[in-house]
Amino acid sequence: MYMFGSDYYGCIGVEGEMGMEVLEPVLLEFFEERPVRQVSCGDNHVVVLTHYGAIYSWGCGEYEHCSRKKPHCCC
Repeated sequence: MYMFGSDYYGCIGVEGEMGMEVLEPVLLEFFEERPVRQVSCGDNHVVVLTHYGAIYSWGCGEYEHCSRKKPHCCC
């Protein structure tokens, strides 16, 4: 899976290594062995469903968008 855009709140999934704006697609190596079936992007978070049924989420957890109890968590 490739991501690009704003990495504010860690939405790109590269932990700020490339700055706040990622202008070219970056391969997320984590998903090379976890085939992605569906992706949903919000304003400040991302949720991924794999072919195996696993769900991963990251970004801003405000209002429990990442299904966490702590505000502003990185999931």
